Amino acid sequence: MSLVYPIFLFAFLPIFLALFALGGRIGGPRGALLVLVASSLLFTASQGLGFLIATTISLAINYALLMAIIRARIGGRWGRAMLAVGIVFNLALLVLAKYSVWLQWMPGIGPLSLGLSVAIPTTLSFLTFQRSVALLDAFTACKATALGLQSPPKGERPSRADPPLRYLGFASMFPNLMIGPIAYLTEILPQIARRSFGKLRAIDISIGLTLLIVGMFKKFFLADALGEDWVDPVYLDVARTGATTSARAAGALAAYYVQLYFDFSGYSDMAIGVARMIGVRLPMNFDSPLRATGIIDFYRRWHMTLTRVISRFLFSPLSIAGTRYAARWRLKGIAAKLPSLWLPLIINFTVIGLWHGPRLTFVVFGLIHGTWYVIETEFRSARWWKKKRKTIPEWRRKLAGAIIAIPLLVLTFALFRSPTLAVFVDILQSLGSTATVPQGAVLPFDKMSVIRLVLSFAIAGLAPNVYEMLGRYRPAIRSFVNPSTTPRWFAFKWRPNIIWAGLLFALAMLAMHEMATVTPFVYQVY
Repeated sequence: MSLVYPIFLFAFLPIFLALFALGGRIGGPRGALLVLVASSLLFTASQGLGFLIATTISLAINYALLMAIIRARIGGRWGRAMLAVGIVFNLALLVLAKYSVWLQWMPGIGPLSLGLSVAIPTTLSFLTFQRSVALLDAFTACKATALGLQSPPKGERPSRADPPLRYLGFASMFPNLMIGPIAYLTEILPQIARRSFGKLRAIDISIGLTLLIVGMFKKFFLADALGEDWVDPVYLDVARTGATTSARAAGALAAYYVQLYFDFSGYSDMAIGVARMIGVRLPMNFDSPLRATGIIDFYRRWHMTLTRVISRFLFSPLSIAGTRYAARWRLKGIAAKLPSLWLPLIINFTVIGLWHGPRLTFVVFGLIHGTWYVIETEFRSARWWKKKRKTIPEWRRKLAGAIIAIPLLVLTFALFRSPTLAVFVDILQSLGSTATVPQGAVLPFDKMSVIRLVLSFAIAGLAPNVYEMLGRYRPAIRSFVNPSTTPRWFAFKWRPNIIWAGLLFALAMLAMHEMATVTPFVYQVY
């Protein structure tokens, strides 16, 4: 089961909301939280027995380590060791289950990894990171975490059930269990520990439904159709014959650029919307990233929760260690920047690429983005540019940045989509091809497909994202604060009124019209 399955949308979700409200009325916050935990475990079980067993074992071990870290940190003992054990355990489970292709040659580990990958067909990536970050939260903010886990709602007696129940609510919450957004323990615990938790509010339902419908529209009406009409047939032809026409190759590259965004941001909108229905605000994951004016701006807007987690776990420690190394040996210039900035950035983005799965194309994707990030960082910090930029109007700088960034992003997105480097090279070579359409190939250039592609670029390039529209109602937690890129005449603001209800109803009808076949989210496959 997934958030896009009809059984989830029209059965699981309504029943859950009714039971959640009933649990809150009968048992208060604890009753509502118990319903959330039970529903999340049921949702987990729908992914398969292997996934349920693995995530349950992970839950038990992570909770035991979390409480050990809190006790050790408060008492001043062994906290760092427990943190290391927890992170190593989580990453080892993820690597064994996800990277069996690269581990099969290793005696003992290879068969174990292959067995886990067969038993756990669904990715563990997002929940692994979320539970690892929870351990780090417990280590760095142990007092606040302990209070969030153990303090009773106002006016109620303490209960031994509160810590495990609240942790289960955080670590297994079904909206963001599979594909994020990755939340921090310190972001969610205060929300599920408050006295009002368990009471459904009309405004939360309205905001949540808005996010859910917008996500459905992105996924069903835009992303899935773009993949079916423009992207998948071309990649299939190239994988089979090694070539396609230049027009079809260009169409596939352009379509995948918006397809990946609408697919992944559609899931994030739906996850944040479902959580908001029960009064929980998850962190925002996308902020109009396809309008980025450079790679730095892009990663402040794209998959923001992963960006901040990788930076916290990997880049910051590496950069600090590199800076100390450079200071110790009194390195200057390039010799100092290499260990303190350049190598940490390259490693950071290589890991981001590898995180998606055991493909060489993902590794190259990460290396390209890491190198690009280093180049742009150096360009922005150059003295001559700091002087020059003051003489250039801001709109010209942004336009020039977008003209450079967007084609590079389109090409690297195509690399991300390619199963092998050979397929990616064939796609690029096809851009200059004079070949005719392969026999039996489906042409994507029907009127509706073209309209949908143009509409997708118009929405991505001009329309406000749903978090801008809902801004005054704080629909999600902002990971980064970015300036708005929406033209003033398109800066629509959502209101809980009949006009917006009618518009959302129309979007819901368009989405449901496309629900005949349900395709998995792109990131759910990796």
